[in-house]
Amino acid sequence: GLSASQRADSTNFRPLTPSGVLAAMFDRFALANAASRGFLSLKHYRLFGPGERMDSGIYGLVSRAFQQIQESGKVILPTALKPGSPTGDALHDFFPVSSAASMAVALTRNASTSGVYEIGSGEAYSVARVIKGIFDAMGKKPDIVWDETIPFVPPSPQPILADLTRVKSAGTKIEEFDLKESIANFVKDWLLTGRVPGSEVTPPIPDPESQKSVIRSGKKS
Repeated sequence: GLSASQRADSTNFRPLTPSGVLAAMFDRFALANAASRGFLSLKHYRLFGPGERMDSGIYGLVSRAFQQIQESGKVILPTALKPGSPTGDALHDFFPVSSAASMAVALTRNASTSGVYEIGSGEAYSVARVIKGIFDAMGKKPDIVWDETIPFVPPSPQPILADLTRVKSAGTKIEEFDLKESIANFVKDWLLTGRVPGSEVTPPIPDPESQKSVIRSGKKS
């Protein structure tokens, strides 16, 4: 069965959104009822990269800021995120989706892993630092406009960092992480080139004869 620490991991989460509540409910149910290798739940932090969500606040931050810089040469952010304010000085675990995917694959390939795992960089960064990284990747001087009329709902304050203790104890390799380099890779390889996630995968062209065979067999059934 699962250890006490595995069960405690899930009960320590205090989600603030409806989706987070549903995820936590599933984890707690699975921890109480699943077999030792019954499920694997991964809690990620502020992911960025191809296909990132573009909701609001610090979600989709890199893509939204990139678009603004392309259009006007500047980034407009809510005053609440300005350095010197409590929310502006708040630190977050920004993590590239490519690294998150690699970590997830490594965990699924480990026959001994089960339960809830936090994945992230394990490092904390301010929003201002992320924005500067975007300007640097585009070869532009940072120009940020702080607008007090833009509403901002702070994300869950705790925890701000992924606790990688369980990931490391499972023997999963932790990639060396560099925020500036990760942002630059996303900006240069995806945003500046206009690549769309999945566009590099070319689906196979169906063989007409094979398709006919399928249709014929379908008629017979």
